[in-house]
Amino acid sequence: MKMSFRKVIIIGAALFSLPAFAIIDNNAPIVKLRDITNGGCTEAGLNIDNCFTDITSLSNWVSGVRRPNASTPLVVDIGPGKFVGAFGCNSLDYPGYVTLRGAGMKNTIIEAPQSPVSTNKCVQMRFSDMTLRNTGNLFGVQNLGGSTFWDNVEIDGFGYAWFDSPSACGVNYIPGSHYWFGSKITTRSAAGSSTAYFNACDVSYFFGSEITANATVSGTLVRTITAVGGKVHVYGSVIKALSGSGISTSSMYAALATGKGEIHIHGTGIDAISADGNSLYVLSANSGGEIHANGSAYNLKTGVGGSISRISNSGGHIHAPYLWEHVPNTDGDINTIDTNFSSANGADQTTVTSGTNDGHPHVAVYSTACPTTARWYDQVDKVCRSQ
Repeated sequence: MKMSFRKVIIIGAALFSLPAFAIIDNNAPIVKLRDITNGGCTEAGLNIDNCFTDITSLSNWVSGVRRPNASTPLVVDIGPGKFVGAFGCNSLDYPGYVTLRGAGMKNTIIEAPQSPVSTNKCVQMRFSDMTLRNTGNLFGVQNLGGSTFWDNVEIDGFGYAWFDSPSACGVNYIPGSHYWFGSKITTRSAAGSSTAYFNACDVSYFFGSEITANATVSGTLVRTITAVGGKVHVYGSVIKALSGSGISTSSMYAALATGKGEIHIHGTGIDAISADGNSLYVLSANSGGEIHANGSAYNLKTGVGGSISRISNSGGHIHAPYLWEHVPNTDGDINTIDTNFSSANGADQTTVTSGTNDGHPHVAVYSTACPTTARWYDQVDKVCRSQ
């Protein structure tokens, strides 16, 4: 059968216009993840090979097909946009060795009701330049051991922004390690908790980062950093325990160490601020927990009827001496004498400049032997002072 020249041209044009489907190389060292609403796996009208548009499909391909290892690591280049789903690594499927590299905090967003990212004893897992968000109750990032690295990453969560599960701990458990650089972890109330960083077994290091627990619902237990085991090191960062107006919390902790947990805080700002009269425990250790917090600065405030304990120790160990410029004022009224502030005996020092017998400034030390209305012991005049 003869075909007219016109038909040949029409068929040829149709074939030429058919889309070329992206090819996935199952051994590719680099793959891409692109938001379908931003063009997906198409650039300049051409399809991109080794490209995905769905985070869950990518995760399934990595664990079921690609399976990176030390010899064949994988880099995932993620473009701007929101990716609804989850990425998980389980060492039973592959050992780790994946880098997820986004287009910037708040530019690349991975979002899921719970656990947008989870790792289970996976090593050399690297995340950078992205926001991870859980929209439902309880968990942001869930982790069991392994080693992770986080650079310019935001966890925007509800309940527990980071949860290092106690179920991973055991006699033969090898503690994991986690390094955070220039990152931001924020959590809000869910299921009665606002816990930014829950550490059970592993060792974590923060450098130049911000960790915030925010009470947004009354009755919330606020814990910015909680170590029930393992160690958390915070250097040159900011720790915040916050509660807004109209919120009544059960308790607020900036740093809480219990059991065998340790928290080390150096060169870091610690903010514990409640608009209403809530109970704030800035550094708290019990049942063998340890906190070292040398060289940190404090911004402490609670409302009328509230209380602030800078150091609360019940069967633990806290080493956190602090020199105040003046007697701390934590109720926001410079004309009133604070009776809501407490600390450990001898842990706080300040300078009193008025009312001294010789008219000179005197060093005063916080003393539990003094009355609750005048906790500062003047070492020169040998009297207890309120201010």
